[in-house]
Amino acid sequence: MKSILFASLSDGESALEHGGKRFKPGFFASFFGDSPSEAVYIPAELTAGQLLDSDFIKTCGDMPEAETVAVDRSTDFMKYCSSLRELTATLKKNHGKTVISRLIAVDSTIDPIDAFRRYVDTAPGGTYRFVFYTPATGLWIGASPELLLSHKYGSGVFSTISLAGTRKPSDDVWDTKNRVEHDYVTDFIDFHFRNHNLETDIEPYSAVAFGNIEHLCEVISGRGETDPISLLDDLNPTPALCGFPVDQAFGNILSYEMHDRKCYGGMVGLADDDGFAAYVDLRSCLVTPCKNDTYRYNIYAGGGITEASDPLDEWNEAAAKARMLYRSVTDTDADESSDGLSFTGYDEAYSHTVR
Repeated sequence: MKSILFASLSDGESALEHGGKRFKPGFFASFFGDSPSEAVYIPAELTAGQLLDSDFIKTCGDMPEAETVAVDRSTDFMKYCSSLRELTATLKKNHGKTVISRLIAVDSTIDPIDAFRRYVDTAPGGTYRFVFYTPATGLWIGASPELLLSHKYGSGVFSTISLAGTRKPSDDVWDTKNRVEHDYVTDFIDFHFRNHNLETDIEPYSAVAFGNIEHLCEVISGRGETDPISLLDDLNPTPALCGFPVDQAFGNILSYEMHDRKCYGGMVGLADDDGFAAYVDLRSCLVTPCKNDTYRYNIYAGGGITEASDPLDEWNEAAAKARMLYRSVTDTDADESSDGLSFTGYDEAYSHTVR
């Protein structure tokens, strides 16, 4: 399968065929928590080159109005801290991990396709770069480093990665919090692979860079015969974007997160007659056209919260994940000390919030 992006107006069809056993050739995307059967289907009518060379945004304006639109308020730091302190108290009793995201709302005159071009020029190789629009989802751009599942039909081979744990690049041993957070994801994947009677192979830990941060990663493969769509459904959402145990974490997200994720944390992917590759929708943003040739961007980024989490550290980790995309949509080279996304301490954060 070629690493190429397709996009066009969805016609409302299911993304699945052959009795729900395969994806139709084309692009698919889903909202957070939705199953593959609920994924939005986009026929393979435009290649990436055709899309980026066209006046795509003007075309979007001629399409039906999007049902999903960007909001005008970013996550409030004080409310975020209060929410996380309540969550960590809960996790001290129930244990586990919950991924909580923050939303960064930005109004910009930067055209989304220009922002997307800047973003993919700086995003690391190996990321799945995507831009799509449907009336149901609105317009999204992103560059995901996280493979959810890839499979070539009939091959008996299923591939994914465990990607969790974040820090600035370092040669030091990964700390306990990041290792625990990461191992939740690996154990979850291993359980479902084995539950589908697959022989699982887990490669050694490695670090995967994304801008000015790196993630702890393990490449995981499974061999055997199973329904690939059923396996994908079991893996989605992963603990890397939801938490673990998944049902408990999903409930915590509904209780403690202060916005609707929409497609963030869902799946995006590409299918052809031979197989499919599904990725987690992250390092992404929702874009809504506004008046006077401006655009509203909602950038989503989060982190795994455990009973040992500190709200300021988690806020800054989410900022580090969002920073590359933020710079692309604002056309700024401001560093982390001046872009306002992160704080050096609680005193600075409280002072900034009060203003």
